[in-house]
Amino acid sequence: MSKANKRKTLVRDIANSDDEDDFEPTNDAVGDTETNVEDKPAKKKAKSETAKGNGDDEEFSIDLGGKKRLSVQKFKSMTLVNIREYYVDKKDGVEKPGKKGITLSPEAWNVIKYNLAEIDAAIKKLG
Repeated sequence: MSKANKRKTLVRDIANSDDEDDFEPTNDAVGDTETNVEDKPAKKKAKSETAKGNGDDEEFSIDLGGKKRLSVQKFKSMTLVNIREYYVDKKDGVEKPGKKGITLSPEAWNVIKYNLAEIDAAIKKLG
């Protein structure tokens, strides 16, 4: 895959993502400037505080086994259902959300709940 196609895929993935706080611009994507390098550590610090639960909003979380977790949280005054894989950061040993996952609006979550019986039937049929 060429560099241009990789960038298009990255931009497409970012544009389709509802979870904007997972995006961190790379030097390749935005240029290698001192401003970008200085801004990046500040973002990581804010994320680690959120990951530790120091925010004002309460968060509901269910362990789905392995490294996967479902959580309900507030982001920019929106309630979101987040199903995500987590990893342990090698630098500071803190568990952080990974790239693999999906963030659902309450409306999308309600569609899943409404069709749960059909989903279970499909799992039994294929499983």
